[in-house]
Amino acid sequence: MAENTKNNPKAETSAAEILHQRAMLLARRLEAGVDEEQFLDAVLFQLAGETYAIALEFLQDVLPMTDITPVPCTPSFVAGIINVRGQILSVLDLKVLFELTSASRETGRNVLLLSNGEMTFGVTVDRMYGVNPLPLSAMQASPATLTGFRGDYVQGVTADTTIVLDAGKMLADERLIVHETVS
Repeated sequence: MAENTKNNPKAETSAAEILHQRAMLLARRLEAGVDEEQFLDAVLFQLAGETYAIALEFLQDVLPMTDITPVPCTPSFVAGIINVRGQILSVLDLKVLFELTSASRETGRNVLLLSNGEMTFGVTVDRMYGVNPLPLSAMQASPATLTGFRGDYVQGVTADTTIVLDAGKMLADERLIVHETVS
């Protein structure tokens, strides 16, 4: 059959036209009035046996757990500080902040560096799952039973019970900034 298309220019043109038509069909935009489903590109991770997600736009870096230097006289949710390429950053322990307990004695394996351009800090996570698009239409509102910091930062819950955190709120929350000085 390949011989026929080489010797027959009409067959070549026809095949090229067919491929062009297919490409145009695949590339066509949705018709006006039909909304494209919106997705949230998020990094998924485990924390105290539960699956969480944070929007990828706030993720600056993922680091393996390194030596975190404790800082005296800070709230219990501050795990300490780390040096990242010459920049000293605070690291928060989300399990302590969210008052999570689990049967698992697993400690944080990774630090997610979150940034909104003005504020940057790290959060410890037990296990990384990777990046996944989450359909916004399937996200349910935050359960009313969540209270405290955890309730403040939950953007929603997916059908498979992934808890989506609002990193924008976390990065803008002044309650996470320690302003105290030790005399």
